[in-house]
Amino acid sequence: MMHPCLRALAAAALIAHAVAAHAQEDEASPPPTIAVPEDFAIGLIDINRIFRLSTALNGVREEVNAREQLYREEITAAEERLRQQQEELSQKRGVLSPQEYAVEEASFRSEVEGLQKRVNERSQELQEIMAQSQQQVQEETVRIVAEIALERNFALVFDASQLVIAAEQINISDEVVERLNERVPHLEIPEAGSTQEVEGEDG
Repeated sequence: MMHPCLRALAAAALIAHAVAAHAQEDEASPPPTIAVPEDFAIGLIDINRIFRLSTALNGVREEVNAREQLYREEITAAEERLRQQQEELSQKRGVLSPQEYAVEEASFRSEVEGLQKRVNERSQELQEIMAQSQQQVQEETVRIVAEIALERNFALVFDASQLVIAAEQINISDEVVERLNERVPHLEIPEAGSTQEVEGEDG
């Protein structure tokens, strides 16, 4: 005879299996189609999708990733040099006078601080490039959405992140992306170490 605890566990397993199967069925089922009047005065955009499909932002991401890899290699090499210097400095402790050792130790610490500063500057540079690029694309996106809203007499345009469910027929993201990529196909990225803003290029 099955122990009561085992029966409870078996029942729980069956329930969990049924719930999982139901969830899989729900995932496989297509979302319901919502009927929308032709003169419906509300539009929808998915800003995250627009950012993903922006050719300009994709180009910026590729450049940022390339720079990040280059900076990582430079920093790794610098860290290795500092480790070697630290070992050499440790070996000199019994050879140098306290004053001489203090001077070399201060020099070593200065190099360590300099490397940390470069790491922070590189990280900030890449973050600023992405932030400025996204801001420029977002500003152009807003202009395009305003144009489409005027053309279609939309009273409101929501971002998908603000809604739980919406009819796909009112989603104008693909049209926004098409116009965006025509107008801002590329973004000029500042040289390494530059603080100037990224600039757009048409055509």
